[in-house]
Amino acid sequence: MGFGMNLYRLTQLLSASVLLATGLHLSTSETTFISAAVGADLNDALASSETFDRARLVILAPNGPVLAELQISVSGLPYRQWVGRFLAQQLDLDNSGSLDHSELDLLTPQLLQMLNAANADQVMSLARADNETSVGTAEQALLTEQFSTWMRERLPKSFFISVLPQNSDDAVRLTSLLDSDQDGTVSNRELVAAEETLRFRDLDDDQTFSISELMPYRDPRTQGVSLTPEAANLPFVEVTDQSSANRAAQKILSRYGHQSLVETAVLRANEELTVPVNNQWNQEQLIDWLLSHQPHLQIEFRLSDKANRSRVAVSISSQATSFCQQADQQPGSCRLTVDDMPVSLIARGGGSNNRAYLRGFLGQNFLMNDGDRNQYLDESEFAAMSGVLAQAGANGDFHAVDRDQNGMITREEVFSFANRESISSASRIEVTVKQDGKSIFGLLDTNGDRRISKRELLQAPNALSEMDRTGDGRYADEELGVEYSLTIGLGRAEVRRNSVLAMNSMQTMSSRSLDAILPGVSGLTGPEWFRRMDRNQDGDVSRREFLGTVSMFAEIDQNADELIDESEASALSANE
Repeated sequence: MGFGMNLYRLTQLLSASVLLATGLHLSTSETTFISAAVGADLNDALASSETFDRARLVILAPNGPVLAELQISVSGLPYRQWVGRFLAQQLDLDNSGSLDHSELDLLTPQLLQMLNAANADQVMSLARADNETSVGTAEQALLTEQFSTWMRERLPKSFFISVLPQNSDDAVRLTSLLDSDQDGTVSNRELVAAEETLRFRDLDDDQTFSISELMPYRDPRTQGVSLTPEAANLPFVEVTDQSSANRAAQKILSRYGHQSLVETAVLRANEELTVPVNNQWNQEQLIDWLLSHQPHLQIEFRLSDKANRSRVAVSISSQATSFCQQADQQPGSCRLTVDDMPVSLIARGGGSNNRAYLRGFLGQNFLMNDGDRNQYLDESEFAAMSGVLAQAGANGDFHAVDRDQNGMITREEVFSFANRESISSASRIEVTVKQDGKSIFGLLDTNGDRRISKRELLQAPNALSEMDRTGDGRYADEELGVEYSLTIGLGRAEVRRNSVLAMNSMQTMSSRSLDAILPGVSGLTGPEWFRRMDRNQDGDVSRREFLGTVSMFAEIDQNADELIDESEASALSANE
């Protein structure tokens, strides 16, 4: 258990994840592009040919929002129906094709809460009522297919979005810190004002901005390891209901609007719109557009329970071909260019592998906690095992895990309980985002000391000018070569997800062990007085560091840039 617990603590330090709720919209239409209205009656029977559960995602592309409809299936079934069927199979202990009260009693408290039911009797009653028909079996039994269909409509409709770590230099996103008008870009004006904008982040008051100051809420013991960017800064927003649509509309207004209005052209509509009189959209109108507009992209994620067999395919509407292109297509992935922003889409299946990993993790810890080696756990031995189960996303007391209530928990009972509880995580789609490419922080940090100095801020417009492909004096992430990879699959147990995040974190871990790399006085050059006055060791002496008078500073600062560099200091010493 020691190794498992240590890995768990390590992954807690190396990774962070953010839960964003989003909803799935279902439709029975077979037309090419479908956008089911939020709030539609989900009790309508789904056509037997319906293959996918559907979800909506907004991509905040450089020139305007792009709406994508995600269509998700597992092993040929809508993913929530597959999850319901998998749970029904776990409950059907006698393989009879139906569930009696004793089998429904195996539903764990966490699952009952997720299904909004108090007990097995209520599950039986609700499932029968929703189907409005006799099941054709014994009065005290429920067909497994009936149960899985009922469960599909009750599963939470949510995404779990996690961001893979990256080198700490690249994880500092100065774009969001300097973007005072929140338009998704950094202008030359904002670069000139950068020192003023960031002034409250200079926690040690040394006139430089280090990684720890720009990302202050990370564990100082992990300064050298990879970091996880904030999911809130990613250009992907979910739309599920009025509340989430409101948040998405606010982001669109911030990114593309002016004075709380967005021009019609920004929306790049697929169909004829009722355009506002002034040709501008306010927040309320944007919400209606988000909930009813047909998507620009349709993305099919055909997941497989087996590894390396999942597929992804993209359809681009005819109206979106000018700004959405498919650059590359592989069986399990697809690469898109949305405006100038590269986005790779990857389908992750392999649910059986995840269950095998979980089984191995639990089996190893079962052996460690079975102190008397009698092949079962009593209540005292289970006390330590309950913490391991919690890591696996399975929360239950001794009596909940002890299926036959004989006072002995076997290995199979642990596996069975964990499989049932894992439905709570597998019932939602997991989106893992990887962010690559250059960052403004890395481009400005010209001397590689992992901090931004006053001189580097002064030279920022020149340092970034090569990246300004549009010549508008504004710098967006896509101009810096930022790429995104979205991996989509069924949710995994926390211990499995964290192990993957830890592996990625170790692979991207920086070889440098400190947050900022100061050369020390001996590493500086120039006259001795210059080196001694350069208290922050950035290679310049600012007016505040200079110990002489204002007039003396102005005399030495020959180019009047408010900094004395080595050449200016050496020129003074040579004239003495």
